[in-house]
Amino acid sequence: MAKKKRTQTKPETTSARPAPTEPVSTHMGYQIAMWVIVLGLIAQLVMAFIIYPKLPAQIPSGWTGSVQPYNLVSKWVVFAMFPGFQLVLLVISLFSPKNAEGKRTMQTGNAVTVAILAMVITALQASAFFINRP
Repeated sequence: MAKKKRTQTKPETTSARPAPTEPVSTHMGYQIAMWVIVLGLIAQLVMAFIIYPKLPAQIPSGWTGSVQPYNLVSKWVVFAMFPGFQLVLLVISLFSPKNAEGKRTMQTGNAVTVAILAMVITALQASAFFINRP
């Protein structure tokens, strides 16, 4: 009867394998995210100038996900708060720190998230066009 060969690898050889790298977004992804933020900011300012005069003085608001608005806020929120959030995203993206390779941290995986967040903020402001007026 023949002996079975051991096919087990030694611990030294298994730890020598490099860890798989995660895909990261490129500089092009960063540029696209920056354009999404800038175009979203322009769209928000245009929407604010269009809708602001037509809004009532107090707007019903519900920020905790409730179906029925439970709070009233001033109409300046539509004019200033949403573009303000977009400006914060722009500043964070422009002045994000650099990593060891000299790339901004926004170029290593966060650009897609920021672009999606910019689109969500723009969509939230666009909801002002659907406010029921008395």
